[in-house]
Parts: sequence; structure tokens; C-alpha cells
Amino acid sequence: MIDPRTPILVGCGQITDFAGKASSERSQVAFCAEVARVALGDAGASIGVEALGRKIDAVAVLEFFSDVSPRFASPFGRCSNPPKSVANRLNAAPRQLLYTHSGGNMPQYLVNRFSEEIANGETELALICGAELLRSTQNARKAGLKIDWNEDPGGEPSRIGDKRFGFSDEEARHELRAAIHFYPLLENAIRGGLKRDVGSHMTAMGRLFERLAAVAKANPLATRREGYIIPSGRGGVPR
Repeated sequence: MIDPRTPILVGCGQITDFAGKASSERSQVAFCAEVARVALGDAGASIGVEALGRKIDAVAVLEFFSDVSPRFASPFGRCSNPPKSVANRLNAAPRQLLYTHSGGNMPQYLVNRFSEEIANGETELALICGAELLRSTQNARKAGLKIDWNEDPGGEPSRIGDKRFGFSDEEARHELRAAIHFYPLLENAIRGGLKRDVGSHMTAMGRLFERLAAVAKANPLATRREGYIIPSGRGGVPR
């Protein structure tokens, strides 16, 4: 017999919007609620999506990029309590409303945290969600659209995670603030460890990403589906 308090991932959902037009109604919290309904439907509950949504007793939202840094700040406003706004759209009344600090570890942390709570009988049904509208924000700004994403559902979410920046003062002095700035350093360290020169390493990486690109090309949710190939051992062209 399986212990009835065994944590189970009962449903998941994902949305990649390529063609939708930015609007006041399609905010980040609205996308979170939309994809949450996809996940609830994936759970296959006989009671239906709406009824299952009302049983959610914990909602955690991953911090939006627009709340992390001025670099990503949205000119269209923000939500003061994202998990509550998501819960309201699902007609849920969770006892936990969590809004994380930034960190690539936070999705797995939340899975671990809620698994422990479920095993201990503290939580019954938890929802973890997130959304980013960087493309929509950029397009709306260029088009001069009048959009209002300000939303104040009341209350304050519980903040979890580490609010410190993910870089040191010394790294900041060298403009190493974003993860993308570290990738070349790591890649060159890998190359050196493998005893490759630059050309052979680029070829090896091209062959690796050719296979990854083939997977992305067949995935309707991938944002880049060109399907790159290496024609002659160097570089790449769209298939």
C-alpha cells in the first residue's frame, strides 16, 4: 500500500504565446492562472478543473523578472501580491501565499518544500507557477500601447528564498552581474579541461546543439525552432 501522504506531481502545464497581442487583460498573473488551469486539467480530476482549483491550499509564484531588476522593469505596472491574484482567478483560498526571491534553484526548492509539507500533513494541494512577458512588454512598448498591469488584490505575500544578489562586489566591479556573463568563462574552463583548442571545441559544441535544435524544432512550445545543422564541421545554418 502507498502511504496516502506520499507527495505526487499530479499535473503540469506550459504556455508559449507567439502571436498573442499584449493587453491589460494578459498580465503576468493572468498567464499564471491560465497555465495553472492547464495543469489542473492535466491532473485529470473527475471533479473538474474549477472544483480542483478551489482545493488549492498553497500558491507559490516565482519572482517575475520585472520585479528583480530595473533592467527588466515594466512600464505598465506590477501586481502587489502575485500569488493572491492567481488564487483569486482560480477561486481558491489558500492558507499559504508565497512569492519567491530570484534564483534558478527556487522551482526545485518549492517542489521539495511542498513535498515535505504534504508528507507531514501540512498541505494538501500546492500550486507552483511563474510567467514572463518580456517579448510582450517589448512589443507593447514599441507599439506605444496603453496597457495597465497594475493590480492590488490586498495583503502581502510571504517572501521566501535568498534576497541577496547572485554576484559579489568583486564580480560586479568586472560587470559580471548576470548569468549570461559567466557562460563564456565556464565554457572556456570546460574547453581547457577537455584539452581542446577553440576550433575543435566549437565544432563539438555545434554537434551537441545540432541535436538539441532538432528536439526544439519538433516542440511546439519551443521559442526557437529553426533546427540548426552543421554543414561542414563548422558554424551552423537553419535547416
